Amino acid sequence: MLKNIKRNLPLIEALLVFLLPVTAAYSQTIGRELQQINTSYALQYLQRAAELYADSNYAAALEYAEKGITFDDSFADFFYLKAQCLTHLDGTRAQCLDAAETSLASGLKLRIYSRDSLILLLTRLYIETERYNEALQLGQTLAFPSADSDFYRASALYGLGRDEQARDVIETALTRWSFDSRFPRLFFLQERDKPMTRAGKKLADTLLQQLYVWIEQAPSLAVYAAPFDPNPQENNRRLKVYRNMHAADNQNLDARTQLAAVLAELRYGVIDEKTAVEEFFAVTTASHLPQEENGKTPVSAVYSDQLIELCRLTGTSGMRKEIGTRLTAFSGVLLEDDNYDGISNAAVFFEQGRPVSAYFDLNQDEEYEYQVQCNLGAPSFIFTPKNGYAVQYDSYPAIHAVIQRADKREYIMRPLSLRWEPVTQTELDLRLRDTDAEAPAFFTLRLRDNARLLQEHDFIFSVLYSEEPAPQDEHTVLRIHFEDGLIVSAEIKKGTQTLAHTRYRNGVLVQKEYDYDGDGFFEVLEQYDKQGNLEKISVDIDKNKLFEYYEVYKTDGTVIKNWDENEDGTPEIQYTQFPSGNAQTVWKHRYSGLPVSVYYKDGAPERLTIGRTNVPLIKDPSYNVYWLERRPSFSDKVAEKLTEVFADDASDVEAQTVLIGNYELYAVRSGGNIFVQLFTTPVTAEERR
Repeated sequence: MLKNIKRNLPLIEALLVFLLPVTAAYSQTIGRELQQINTSYALQYLQRAAELYADSNYAAALEYAEKGITFDDSFADFFYLKAQCLTHLDGTRAQCLDAAETSLASGLKLRIYSRDSLILLLTRLYIETERYNEALQLGQTLAFPSADSDFYRASALYGLGRDEQARDVIETALTRWSFDSRFPRLFFLQERDKPMTRAGKKLADTLLQQLYVWIEQAPSLAVYAAPFDPNPQENNRRLKVYRNMHAADNQNLDARTQLAAVLAELRYGVIDEKTAVEEFFAVTTASHLPQEENGKTPVSAVYSDQLIELCRLTGTSGMRKEIGTRLTAFSGVLLEDDNYDGISNAAVFFEQGRPVSAYFDLNQDEEYEYQVQCNLGAPSFIFTPKNGYAVQYDSYPAIHAVIQRADKREYIMRPLSLRWEPVTQTELDLRLRDTDAEAPAFFTLRLRDNARLLQEHDFIFSVLYSEEPAPQDEHTVLRIHFEDGLIVSAEIKKGTQTLAHTRYRNGVLVQKEYDYDGDGFFEVLEQYDKQGNLEKISVDIDKNKLFEYYEVYKTDGTVIKNWDENEDGTPEIQYTQFPSGNAQTVWKHRYSGLPVSVYYKDGAPERLTIGRTNVPLIKDPSYNVYWLERRPSFSDKVAEKLTEVFADDASDVEAQTVLIGNYELYAVRSGGNIFVQLFTTPVTAEERR
């Protein structure tokens, strides 16, 4: 047979050489066919998603886009649609941004939409999240200019403080895109509180002259243009028209525009103070607020700078008292918009005039870097999702505990040992006490300019102890005690019971104790060397504080297991595992007291010595039993019985004494083998007892 195989070997090799490419080609063909099928399904989902999006059915369009991605994720259109749908479905800007950036990833292909559409979407999101430089760079890759690209460029330049360049873009846009109302609105919003330059005034005058062009499509421009028009009569006329003709439309605008309209109408005498105060505090919003706080329920909304302006414009003492009374009972949200882009970067929720929570969004992506819960207006809990820490306060800013949410670990601080004050309680400068000394103060929460996230090195030296679920059992708690940033001890507790206790010296592990049955007694002791390496494990089975079993770990990898059943400090049996894989078992001779040593090589007994004398090992033919020196005639029954006895014991090494007539047999199980010695010395009845 072997000859035939050798003879046909060249033929077999030739067949393999031929078949392997055929098999590979077949596999590639199947792969291409499957890919074509998946691509076909993906295109169908893409077409349907695009149709649904065009019909403003954003939820269904998103569903089809996400399903399409599962068939073929190489279409950029899917991610573009996903980003667009999320913007309409109140997804966070971070979610929209992720999808939009993916759509422009290298290697993706487009089937329906243009690359410029993708770029414009991402540019807009970059501007909304204050990534102005990236927006400018991305805008330069557009194939063709558009009103959108010019608008985004001007917005980015304002964001970077390059106001003069922004004005140049707007001035050019007035010629290119004469009917686009976004450009005058951007100018009025960004330039209002800035010192007016000659170029700025010139552009403002141009926009005021052309205001009639945009006022029909964007009536709220009457509100934002008012501070730039030195003619109060014209402002009064324009705002009256706005109020009388567009009141319903105004209520559908964002809260900031509604509030701005109230203030402008008050400033130019369109409404009186009483009406202004009532309408100001009647404005609500539900858009882009922290979902954890309000969901979609509208709440009263006020911007801090506009509240200050209201107090400045209100002159009668009665209405100023009314404002103070309303603020004392204010329940709603106070918003901040530092860069006047219409996107709030901070939201402070109030109940009965006191802050109950606050959310701070440093880059306007709607993933809040600081989330604050309050007690009686003062921060009691601050969560920073970016690093996963939550801080609980004793009395702000003194920290009680720091919680690591991912690991469910809680660090308890020493009282008054650590202060962290990223948020400050700030009184708004409303000047209500200018006319009423008893006017109440109105406090809000603001993020400090130098606020930074808390890191472990900031608080570890203040930690008293930490707690977390023990890895072995979720119903148990691991508590670690610290001193000067170093671990001094640790314990695992289940209720009031301590199941394990660990001690450290200079931050290095020294010993561990375990109570496995929960009876309050530590049965196992682990000891470690100066480097924290395991040195010894001891077991106290009968719980008399004397160890019947212990293991010693040498630095070279040797492990020595010892059995000391009479607890005299000298082991009756010793098993040594060497780094080479060889082993040795040693026990005392029953009568001579000489050491009996069995040496193992590659897992099998190699030789046995009693003292210094080599003793032959006689293998039982049927069992893993070895007889020392000689095998008795009744060895079969003894071997069978010993195998049964030792099978019930789970320990690595075990010894048994067996009496047969006037003979004593001493057996030791080690390494899966049983070693038996027959003693010819008769055993008396008294000795037997």
